[in-house]
Amino acid sequence: MPTPQQPARPPRAAQSTQDFIAGELRDGIVSGRYPVDTALPSEHDLCARYNVARNTVRRALQLLIDEGLIVNRPRRGYFVTSSLTATWDLNARVCTTTQASPLTVATAEPDEHVGAYRLGELLGLGESGLAVCRARVFRDEGGTALAFVADYVDFDIARTTPLMRKQPVDTVQVVAEATGSQPHPQPPLDDIRIRTATEADTETLGLPDTATVLTQTRRVLFDPGARCLVVGHAVYRTGPGINFLYGP
Repeated sequence: MPTPQQPARPPRAAQSTQDFIAGELRDGIVSGRYPVDTALPSEHDLCARYNVARNTVRRALQLLIDEGLIVNRPRRGYFVTSSLTATWDLNARVCTTTQASPLTVATAEPDEHVGAYRLGELLGLGESGLAVCRARVFRDEGGTALAFVADYVDFDIARTTPLMRKQPVDTVQVVAEATGSQPHPQPPLDDIRIRTATEADTETLGLPDTATVLTQTRRVLFDPGARCLVVGHAVYRTGPGINFLYGP
């Protein structure tokens, strides 16, 4: 049974009550406070906790149903569900139970944001510089999009290499060979965050507007002068059944 909850905090001014209720329940699901197959508090209990009408609670619960986080079992209540199973190794940005879509190869402007950073700052591009973005979407066996994974390389380095073709290659190895240098012995620098999905995330991964994603921005290769040569970026779907491993 779920543990008793403290009195609910009021929603922020710019947030509807139903979004606030859904957000608190979603946090409880993602954190494991409500494990898979556990019942959420009843509609009656949620109405009392948040001092709202039943319709508001039902709209909040419907948001979680639309996200695939819970199911409504008639006469029993709302239960946490998990139709997804995936374990991501964030060190390698791989999951053995997923299938990759065909590669897309496109140019990216230095002002484009990759995670919390400008691409030009990450790769040391000038204002007129360009980068090459090699990206794929990873899906489970049922076709649900689980992650968007991309590598960014200075266009001047990539343009005469296999990175311009839509074929799987080891980006780090290709760039190291193209620059004629050994990777600088500087460890990868990771920025890992959890945030609300953007419009681009919802379109790419088929997420509801209120979904939460985990993002990873990684500087993975440096030349002897400590200039970053390859930036990796990923946006991962989160939720019950999706796990992440990360460490040395």
